[in-house]
Amino acid sequence: MKYFFGQVPAEDIDMFGDEGLFEYSGDSYYNMVEFGTNPGGTEDLVIADSIGRLVPVSIDHIGTLIQVLEDIQETLSMIEAGKAAQAAVFDEDEIRVFEWYHLILIHFTRY
Repeated sequence: MKYFFGQVPAEDIDMFGDEGLFEYSGDSYYNMVEFGTNPGGTEDLVIADSIGRLVPVSIDHIGTLIQVLEDIQETLSMIEAGKAAQAAVFDEDEIRVFEWYHLILIHFTRY
């Protein structure tokens, strides 16, 4: 069983060609995960990229790999939230008024 991910934009194919890319149903992909048909059978899965690199992963480690990837995704989300907060701090059109004693919260963004 093969799973494809990282769909290649048409612009990249036009610029760099399609050599080495994984193709499925008329679409091209940068990455693939193969399970069940690789040399390890169902004892492992293989993560492959379009330049021929292969990373076998034991099925015993799938849960840990998922945890690592989720942690990376959460970290990237926090980084993006931090960038958005920093942009808001330096945005001259961003106006926020807080009146805590009267429980009034006003948030304006000028356009």
